[in-house]
Amino acid sequence: MNGIAADPPPPKRKTKFGDPNNPAAVGLGGIGGEKPREDEKTTSTVATKAPPPVTPPPSPSPPPAPKMKKSSKTTAVVSTVSKTKTPSSPPPSKKAKSTTNILRPIAETPLNRGEPTCGEPSPLGATRLENESVNFALRTQNATNVTLVLYSEEDFKSGKITAEIDLDPTSGFRTERAKDDAVIWHVEVPNLSEKCLYGYRVNGPKLPGHAFDFNKIVLDPYAKHVCCNRERYGETNQRAENDLEKNWPQYASGVPALYNRGSENEAFDWEGVESPEYELADLTIYEGHVRGIGQTYEDMIGKLPYLKSIGVNCLELLPIHEFNELEYSDENTRNPETGELRRNFWGYSTVNFFTPMTKYAKVGEADCGRKSNDEFKKLVRECHRNDMEVILDVVFNHTAEGNEKGLTLSFRGVDNRSYYVTAPTGEFYNYSGCGNTLNCNHPMVADLIVDSLKHFVEEYHIDGFRFDLASILTREASHYKGEEGPTAEELSLLASAQPNSGINNVNSADSTTNGMPYNDEEEVLYDQDGNPIPKNPLQKIPIGTNLEDPPVLRAISNDPVLRNVKLIAEAWDAGGLYQVGTFPHYGVWAEWNGKFRDDVRNFIKGSDGFVGAMASRLCGSPDIYHASGRKPKSSINFVTCHDGFTLRDLVSYNEKNNFFNGEDNNDGENHNISWNCGSGPEADGPTTDKNIVALRERQMRNFFCALFLSQGVPMITMGDEYGHTKNGNNNTYCHDNYLNYIDWDQALDPLSGDGLKRFCSEMAEFRAQHGAFRLPDFPTDANCQWHGVKPHEPDWEETSRFIAYTISANTPEDPEKFYVAFNANFESILVTLPELPAGLHWRCVLDTSLETPFDFVSAEDISDEDRFTAEAMVRPQLRANRFTILDRSCVVLKAELDDDEEEEEI
Repeated sequence: MNGIAADPPPPKRKTKFGDPNNPAAVGLGGIGGEKPREDEKTTSTVATKAPPPVTPPPSPSPPPAPKMKKSSKTTAVVSTVSKTKTPSSPPPSKKAKSTTNILRPIAETPLNRGEPTCGEPSPLGATRLENESVNFALRTQNATNVTLVLYSEEDFKSGKITAEIDLDPTSGFRTERAKDDAVIWHVEVPNLSEKCLYGYRVNGPKLPGHAFDFNKIVLDPYAKHVCCNRERYGETNQRAENDLEKNWPQYASGVPALYNRGSENEAFDWEGVESPEYELADLTIYEGHVRGIGQTYEDMIGKLPYLKSIGVNCLELLPIHEFNELEYSDENTRNPETGELRRNFWGYSTVNFFTPMTKYAKVGEADCGRKSNDEFKKLVRECHRNDMEVILDVVFNHTAEGNEKGLTLSFRGVDNRSYYVTAPTGEFYNYSGCGNTLNCNHPMVADLIVDSLKHFVEEYHIDGFRFDLASILTREASHYKGEEGPTAEELSLLASAQPNSGINNVNSADSTTNGMPYNDEEEVLYDQDGNPIPKNPLQKIPIGTNLEDPPVLRAISNDPVLRNVKLIAEAWDAGGLYQVGTFPHYGVWAEWNGKFRDDVRNFIKGSDGFVGAMASRLCGSPDIYHASGRKPKSSINFVTCHDGFTLRDLVSYNEKNNFFNGEDNNDGENHNISWNCGSGPEADGPTTDKNIVALRERQMRNFFCALFLSQGVPMITMGDEYGHTKNGNNNTYCHDNYLNYIDWDQALDPLSGDGLKRFCSEMAEFRAQHGAFRLPDFPTDANCQWHGVKPHEPDWEETSRFIAYTISANTPEDPEKFYVAFNANFESILVTLPELPAGLHWRCVLDTSLETPFDFVSAEDISDEDRFTAEAMVRPQLRANRFTILDRSCVVLKAELDDDEEEEEI
């Protein structure tokens, strides 16, 4: 940030598996497929056939050394020696037979009755049929073998496999072609127990960029219930044989419940409760975390009355898709203060996009994960009962599997080339800053994203979604399929000719152009005769190109279910693409307005040159959204969010204090546009200086005024309402402790934060009651006039730190008029107020320079006697049409009828 309005926020941290420069990441593989001993081989209880491995095609003999020729567009020396195609891997119907493959041991416990049949290719995932059979369907573009792996609950807990079904087309099973030419493998298993868990073995070409490994059992990308052999949040797998499996045990999915389960296990009862279905413009969003608020879904329900009491009507939850909280539990990077193992607290590292986080449920993995799903539904139901909508923060930009050296949990093992943005030689593009990038505009991935979103709307009654690093959803996908990809010689040459292509570090200055990395496919490659080597024919547009009409966004925006829910984009990514105001919106998308955050921070702390930008932010950012036909509601306004300083730390620290993260204070954003209200860094943190304490309290109120008085949709961060501190840590992604928990002693104290919570609540209610601060369109001269020290004489100079305006809804139904002024100077200002028509006078609503409860003097909790006294203090000034606005404060006045006029109306 550092004061530059257009700067994107910092990229998210890399996972320990996503850093190519981290030696600890090298050699880390997946889980759940160690080869069995010879004495463990048994026979399956369900009809199975051992699928043979696919033998990599033999490489031709190396040709003579080629003549090298420079590209006409680059100085890189690149050439090939032959256009001979490498023999392709055999299709599923013509598998090469082998006797070397060994299945894992199979227990004798049956899970079903009857022989498996072909089943249907749709819907994807596991589907319970009316005859109590379960249909399984898996979509993959490049696999050559698929085996369905079944577990009983007991076998899964003990690390055994109950049965396997080889979906070999030569054995009578069928595969179907999808519209993108992908293959759907499917089978119907009759009378399958609802206590069954399942996964897949998937095999395919042994070529660069593919990650097929038949020894690993992977989670279905469309899994609806997830288990992982860890009973509770934070507990490790006690049966693990090594440190990796201790934190990353085998994942499996539960199958759908039986249709006829009996009265004790009926479908979830929504009890007739429906969403309040607010207009986007009427929302007050509270960004919160399940564990930070209530530890579990069920416990969080008891906290909803508190959220309602502070004026919140929409809860935006940090990621609740299945993830692994033990991802960062590395013995070498413990918390230096407490000695605690680090945790993935925020959850931005998805394992599955269809399942709510099982470990957030008090019931854990009960009933094969189904009970945890119901517990989350109960939370949503009770939010709606409390007139509160629910928005989910979704991470369709990367997954928990890391880069090409990372784990194989699900997507990588099903089809690495399709699910991730990869280069010809197999490296991962890292637009997310977390090791991999989801291949969002690949047809298979785009369908998964749409299906996931619809699943949460239809199954869980979710009201909307906030898309993390949403600009990745606008980037062109990488496209590869079988023999249509580069030949073995081309791949070998590319690897040797450009060993430092920078693909895994898209932020590197020497490897990017306008935020987009150079990639091998964009180079002109020549053979020894000077002829250009043909590029991948499937790649019509260069990988990573910013698309004007991205297929995945088009699909979401035009879907009849999804276009009617709230869609909010974090319109940037870690690859340098910044789209605030230019994100493809299709008339239905709103955006996190990062420019609001930066400009408001700069103005409130007293930086020169931001008075004009502040005026635009107060008006709903028409400079950003008007040209594209959008309205103020397109701007989600925020001063703080989960990553960065809390509101109290924003006014208490000049420098970050992230030492407890275990990364020597090297993580987190360095430029926070913060000010500790003192004379230098030595004033960071708690202080006994009464002047500094008072100024910090005033500044926090000023930020709340900017947030709630601006046109657009306000979002506050969990804990800011009472002044929560993280002790200057602006990147608490790894702390499962007090830093990220609501302090309920403070939160429930009516005067917590020296009355800050009360002030925040009053501001939220004030905005909700007055349409002048929720205009349907941007203000115009008809309903907004700008002022300076004198009426209608605003000061737009670079050195100006004062801004004032009058605002009204200007309708017969809502004629109210307000005067708003922000003084960011270090001196008080005596202003002349705009003249009002006869019969009206100015009345003070709030003044942040005053202490609680008089900071919001019009609040209902002030007695008539106290209000009369407070108003009497300023009445002489108001009668003279003057008002003193103290240094670093905000004032709101309201035009009201004179007392005699009010009596006549009565």
